[in-house]
Amino acid sequence: MPGTTLILGLGDERDGDDAFGPRALAELERLYQFDAHVIVAEARSIGMRLLPLLSSVGHVLVVTAVELGAAPGGVHRLEWQGRPEDLGPRLPALRRDGIELLRSLHFWVDPVPELVVLGVEGEHHSGQWLSPFVALAVHPAVEACVAELRRWGHEVTLRTVTAEQVGA
Repeated sequence: MPGTTLILGLGDERDGDDAFGPRALAELERLYQFDAHVIVAEARSIGMRLLPLLSSVGHVLVVTAVELGAAPGGVHRLEWQGRPEDLGPRLPALRRDGIELLRSLHFWVDPVPELVVLGVEGEHHSGQWLSPFVALAVHPAVEACVAELRRWGHEVTLRTVTAEQVGA
């Protein structure tokens, strides 16, 4: 049986490409269903209010926009090895308070959960919509999330769609 996993869609839904995490998370939930050991949450940043969740899981999968200097829309997988300086400058959605929380997580949580970030390279874009290349990366990121969940031993199944759901 797998341990509990938190999937965190991180970003600001109202701020262009920063909304990637919540939008990808919504698409993941629309297409797939998970076993009872998966918790899904959305947040604008990592803060102290997430501490109870972080202390109750064995794995954390963060889906967010990143700035690694690659082409917009590129999907990246980053593992956090306990060094906050490795992630901070490249993950704007974590912000300084989130980095400080991660840096001190070992004081609050034992053992510290495994943290994987699935990030999509954003453009400097604001507004209501994702930029075109970032929007195209939603489905590859969703599939990467499914692969990560299965790697951790979770049951992930494609939702079935009935004729009533599509309006036939």
